[in-house]
Amino acid sequence: MILVHIQARFNDNGLLAETNYWNSEVCQKGYYYLIHHQGNYFLLVPENNDLLQEITGTETIVITKGNYKGKDNWFEIMFEDNSDCPYMILMENEQVSRITPLKEGWIGNFYIYTGSLEKPDYHSDKVHYRITDNLPCLQPVETQ
Repeated sequence: MILVHIQARFNDNGLLAETNYWNSEVCQKGYYYLIHHQGNYFLLVPENNDLLQEITGTETIVITKGNYKGKDNWFEIMFEDNSDCPYMILMENEQVSRITPLKEGWIGNFYIYTGSLEKPDYHSDKVHYRITDNLPCLQPVETQ
């Protein structure tokens, strides 16, 4: 992973207003970047990415913090569509703006921006946060 500081500025409503992500090496290498601010998660995605096609049918998003391959502070973002194999992203802590102080059971907003901040390409207010020992978890929230 490339260690680069991604900058972000927010408007008065707590929404993402400016970032250097799309001009960064992180983006150029195809890595996602997750920002948490005031109860909102913002997933920044490189242009020409098929994520939005993969998450069609998503009903809820579950962000799970845990250990992956012996390393702490990884995040699983699961796009729950009630299928046997929901789409999932694993992100290491360098791909996250800060380790979130959220407590298990938190529910909030999730935005996806692809290529620019002109408008969100995706928004959901059905987002759950949880903590587990090991990733991947890939379990619906209701069974935890």
